[in-house]
Amino acid sequence: MIKKHPGFTLVEMSIVLVIIGAILSIAVNLWPGLVQSAKQRNNEAIMQRMELALEGYMVAASQFPCPDTNGDGDATDEVIPDGGVAGNCTSYVGTLPYLSLGLSSGNDVWGNPVRYAVFASADPNFNVDLTDRGDICADLKRAGSQLKDGMHDPAALYTTQSDLTDTLLPNSDTNLAFVIVSGGVHDKDGSGSFFDNLNGDVDPLHFAAPNKIHTDSYDDTVRAVSFATLSGRQCLLNAGGAQENTLLLCSDGQDNDGDGLVDCYDQDCYGLGECPNGPPSEDIQISTRAMNHGVLGGEYIHQFIATGGSGQYYWALDSITPAIPGLSLNYWDGKLTGVTEVCDGDYQVTVTATDQFDATKTASRSFALRVDTGDLNIVPAHSGGTLLPDFIAQYLTFSQPFQVIGPRIGDPNGDDFNWAINWVGAGADNFEIFSTGEDQGTLKKTASSASGNYLFSVEATDKACPNNKVIEGTYSLEVTPSGAVGPYTTDLLAEWRFDECLWDGSRGEVQDSDPQGLYSGLAEGMAVTVGAGKVNRAGYFNAGDSLLLPYVPLNNTSFTFAVWVNLNEMGDGERSLFYQCDAVAVNRCLNIGLRNGRPLISFSSTDAELMAPNALPQTGWHHLFFDYNGANGERRILVDGAVVASDSAQPFNGADGSESGGGSWVGRGIGNMLGYLDEMMIWNRILTPDEISSIYQMRRDPPRNMACYGEPISEYRMETIYPWTGADGSVKNEVGSDHATAAAWGSGSLPTQTTLEEGKVCRAASFTAVDDLNGSYIDLGDPASGRLDPGNRGWSIGLWFKWDGTPGENRLYTKEGAYALRLDANYNRRFLEYRWEPRWHWSDNVGPDIIIEPNRWYHNLITYDGFRQVVYMDGEEVFSQRLDGGAIGSTDTRALIGAHGGAGGDLIHFFSGLIDEFRVYDRALSAGEAEALISMTHDCSITAIQITGFSPASAESGAQLLAGSTGLVPGAIGGSPPYVYELRDTQISGLIMPDLATGELAGQVNVCAGSHNVTLGITDRNGLTEQTTLPVEVVYAELAVSPGIADNFTCSVSGACSKEYTVVGNHLGEMQNWAIEWQGGVDPGAISLTKTGPSTVILAKNGGALQPATNYRYRLSANDSRCSAHQVATDWYNLDVVE
Repeated sequence: MIKKHPGFTLVEMSIVLVIIGAILSIAVNLWPGLVQSAKQRNNEAIMQRMELALEGYMVAASQFPCPDTNGDGDATDEVIPDGGVAGNCTSYVGTLPYLSLGLSSGNDVWGNPVRYAVFASADPNFNVDLTDRGDICADLKRAGSQLKDGMHDPAALYTTQSDLTDTLLPNSDTNLAFVIVSGGVHDKDGSGSFFDNLNGDVDPLHFAAPNKIHTDSYDDTVRAVSFATLSGRQCLLNAGGAQENTLLLCSDGQDNDGDGLVDCYDQDCYGLGECPNGPPSEDIQISTRAMNHGVLGGEYIHQFIATGGSGQYYWALDSITPAIPGLSLNYWDGKLTGVTEVCDGDYQVTVTATDQFDATKTASRSFALRVDTGDLNIVPAHSGGTLLPDFIAQYLTFSQPFQVIGPRIGDPNGDDFNWAINWVGAGADNFEIFSTGEDQGTLKKTASSASGNYLFSVEATDKACPNNKVIEGTYSLEVTPSGAVGPYTTDLLAEWRFDECLWDGSRGEVQDSDPQGLYSGLAEGMAVTVGAGKVNRAGYFNAGDSLLLPYVPLNNTSFTFAVWVNLNEMGDGERSLFYQCDAVAVNRCLNIGLRNGRPLISFSSTDAELMAPNALPQTGWHHLFFDYNGANGERRILVDGAVVASDSAQPFNGADGSESGGGSWVGRGIGNMLGYLDEMMIWNRILTPDEISSIYQMRRDPPRNMACYGEPISEYRMETIYPWTGADGSVKNEVGSDHATAAAWGSGSLPTQTTLEEGKVCRAASFTAVDDLNGSYIDLGDPASGRLDPGNRGWSIGLWFKWDGTPGENRLYTKEGAYALRLDANYNRRFLEYRWEPRWHWSDNVGPDIIIEPNRWYHNLITYDGFRQVVYMDGEEVFSQRLDGGAIGSTDTRALIGAHGGAGGDLIHFFSGLIDEFRVYDRALSAGEAEALISMTHDCSITAIQITGFSPASAESGAQLLAGSTGLVPGAIGGSPPYVYELRDTQISGLIMPDLATGELAGQVNVCAGSHNVTLGITDRNGLTEQTTLPVEVVYAELAVSPGIADNFTCSVSGACSKEYTVVGNHLGEMQNWAIEWQGGVDPGAISLTKTGPSTVILAKNGGALQPATNYRYRLSANDSRCSAHQVATDWYNLDVVE
């Protein structure tokens, strides 16, 4: 029989459709409001964070920041200096200075800038500027007291219940400490601004009240904080005692609230009991509040406070014992400021306050001032690692400089620190640390040592202040077998490094650097030192120039002579490097030189000479050794560490000469030198092969205490300020004040910054060329100081770059008419070319092809010393050209990175790729410095924060993460903790960040397994920011079913039976697609599964009869409804069916 199943009638369906339509209509109307309501709540949270940041700034700085008026987020450039006292902003209303507050943004939830205004009043009743650094709590009390007495300054910041259409409401105006305003999502009043009514620019310091109701003409959000609220939250709560504001407390002779003022002298007591008119008019009392601590060498500020008399005082600093010359007291306001440039200790400060209108009213008080030691650090810091040593001594010489960073007093006539090395366990023999500069010490090997591994710490103590000291360690030092050998100075007669800044013909100016220093000489002719040496500076000789040195006794003995030579295209001819003759018998002469570029040595004008078979190249540096073994008569010539010629000869037998009759000359003799010489040394012995190799490889740090070895005059690391916004000065010059600007031309976009990993050294600048006429660049400008104009100075420019393969002319840098570097990638070319004055044409006309491959880092350095231009690639000289003197000169064009700009102003030839570590020097760097630039790095943590990942690294799909226990906690390094985190974007929408201080993520992991990105922002206490996108690895939990298979199930043939099973473990959706499988297909019949909940199912009889038997075997399976790959399958259960 076929059963009939009744359906819905048309009337019933119509009623249902009408109901559904009504529900949808209501939902459509309510949904936008719900969205805006959520955004409004989020906006309130953002503004609360801004309010807290402003109060935190107040507590830390004893002042409020000036409003931002130029959109850079920085308050420091809004201050008008006034006698060295901070305060007096360019405006007291503007936008929020979010960078100064350590926030990542100054915008509301709709992306619009938040307005910020702060109280300042010149009204005599107030006389308060909350941006003036001083006793902020006293200012708040003074302002609050005036409001209590009914005073109001209509010219200063206030809020009102009135608006542009209301009539003025009585008693509705109130002065506030600060106000922040969000303009909402709409321009409700039609003024052309998101800020409605009084919150616009009609009257800049007047704002709507915070509780103003949203209407058709107003949707702003205002947060305003009163003087009393701030004082209660940040001053009275920090006073350490009860408030002094009752009749009893104002007459007990005690300072009850810790502000240093007693009874009627305390502003809290004004108008109470015995204090109806404030403090007693006949006396002046200076507050006993303790002075702020000072720090050795640090900036200091303290505000003295007095009450009584007329309230207007003259202040005098009677004494500071012992003296602190750097401190001074302001005559008018009692503010003690300056620098505590004294040793740590206890000092006594005595001040006097005198009534401005009655000189008979005066008070003096002495205070204790504690100056603490400074925070000193030694760099480089120890690595703390165990795999690699901090330092390796592997050559004949070992020299490791250390520097103290931080405040010190030191010795005004010498170095500032005493240095010591403290060995941990057995120490390495003959390693000593010496003071080598004001704040520098150098660890040196002074003689042979034993190979092995050693641990030590370095200690530096302020010579003037013994408590001001620092110990850094533990460092690890490996001394290799080759490094255990004594330094090259053993049996060294003389060493001329030619590192002096100037030769002018003065006796002794050409210094012998040997410890005994017996053979210093002087320059003759036009011999000069130049920066482009092999190791540091070098001597330059132009055919007739020479050095006159004392006679060096090499007669009848073994000796070794070494020197670096750069021929500078000198051509053929006789060139003497070192020459000396007997004072009487001029035919007994020692000549070391070159003939037509071939090294030679001879002992007299009549003896046979030894000459190398081949000439040296006309460009580049080459190292020469000439030695004579007195034991076997062997004489040798070595070029770049390899023997090229040898013979046997009688010893040189010239008698001691004199400067007048013989002496020693460098650069003249049989012929005149034309070219460069560097690192000339003479030993009275034969060097071993290992020593020769070490001398050939020896490098030495520049002597930074000499004026001609300056650091870069401009250094753009591309990471100190992050991210770039296009604001002026956002690309920081690490060594000067002329900061650069990230900019775009035409349809180009701003250059961006890579991650720390993508840059060559920390971050790099990323440039994009849209085409030849549009792209990104960095504008260094044309500083009025002339810093970027070489003039007649030596010059060097170095940078790392990685070209991305974009064709066309890629200009790396330009200052038109002075210097330029480009990558010519036209017509299948990819050549690097430069154009520098005083020869202003592209180097492809004279130099070799420097081929550049895309997507690879290269380092380029170009130098000019007044005689020669040198090009280095990755630390190796690849081209040089001799010039006949001349200066690069100066131009009025801008210096640009990543583009070409001529005098006309239009920019072209944009670079596409990465540029890092752009450095400019006002001197020619040496070949050794060119090598050192390749390995130069710096601590990325100082200028950048890095979020390192989450702990734990993964989370289970469907899990509920709890803050403080199971949440994902990010790690961070660098910058200056503490940090403030921000959750900026996430592919896991269920996650939130309840605690910005820890950055912990909590909530539901509402995604399936896989790698899901989360973008975090982080800001340190100095405003340094970073944004990082990190993957969160979401995994599936291992699911199980309860009860387990050990639980046997028994059913009767006729009776009811069932068993419930529950899935245990995190899963995102409900468990679905439940299935039962019977082993071997043996099914008792009438058994089925019924889903009863998100994680549960019941196995039960479905009404039929069961076949009696034992050991029916079955297993269950299911999968997550939202993540189908997340499945569970059991092992075999046992079912017994009985009669």
